[in-house]
Amino acid sequence: MVGLLMPVGAGAQNEPAESLEDLVIHDSVDLGLRQIYATVTDLRGRRVPDLDKSAFQLKDDGESREVITLGAGELPFTAVVLVDSSLSMEGPALDAAWDGLRSFLGGMRPLDEARVLLFADVLQWSSPFSQDPAALEAEPRSFGELGGTSVLDHLYLGVRQLETRHGRPVVILLSDGVDVHSVLEADQVESAFHRSPAALYWVRLHGDGSEPTRDRAPQPSEERWEFLQRSRNRLWLTSFRPARDTSLIQRTLTRIVEESGGRTLDVVHRREIAPALEEILRELREQYALGYYPEVATDKAWRELSIQVPGRGFKVRYRRGYFP
Repeated sequence: MVGLLMPVGAGAQNEPAESLEDLVIHDSVDLGLRQIYATVTDLRGRRVPDLDKSAFQLKDDGESREVITLGAGELPFTAVVLVDSSLSMEGPALDAAWDGLRSFLGGMRPLDEARVLLFADVLQWSSPFSQDPAALEAEPRSFGELGGTSVLDHLYLGVRQLETRHGRPVVILLSDGVDVHSVLEADQVESAFHRSPAALYWVRLHGDGSEPTRDRAPQPSEERWEFLQRSRNRLWLTSFRPARDTSLIQRTLTRIVEESGGRTLDVVHRREIAPALEEILRELREQYALGYYPEVATDKAWRELSIQVPGRGFKVRYRRGYFP
């Protein structure tokens, strides 16, 4: 309660003449500049450099917004790189993935930051977040006993780890997308990406000259199976089962990639892993960062975004929306 004091005479003490209700602030408004990252390509799929602010048409929840700032080129990123080291990646495929990873990390700039996670049914090894490529390239001596795969669980772990980091958030997944052991459902992981500004890049592995992955779980050889049965510290054997609905999971991964503004790069031969990672690095170097002021949100509902470069036939990839 707030009281207004009025003088009542010489030598007299002030007394409240009128009382007003306390002013209560129910909410706060953040008018900060919002940044959206976008990749622009021409009709032949080549990235388009050197556009200025006037080339972009941006809408937030259907309302046109002015592009206030435009950054391009060397925009620092923070990446979580998830490497599938499960049974289906045993041997040369995992070696090729690690060689490709070294090439990616070697292309990092001083302000870039990354963390590497190797996973199968459980997290097998992880590096700290670091800006030093040499610290990230220290290959572990052993990957442990290879088991099944939990792609969804580790995607969720990766995107959540970016919440407290600075820089442009990126998740890179090297995997065939077959998931045997995840506890989380596909829609839970998709929801986590909706609430994160991170873009997902999926290097989808199809083996070395083989057909694309079918809807089945990776099966160990007879000798490998006998070895694993003798092992007492592998929980995945007690629950080994046919793969979950792999087609559903892979459709969800594809949708997350598209909605987050990322990209799927299909790899058939092991030798294509390194070029795929190098292509992701080049794309990150050539993205635009569009800054604009969104309209004040009156609720926490999903807001659709639209970014176009009118009249030139260009394609723009960007995250499709956000929660205020």
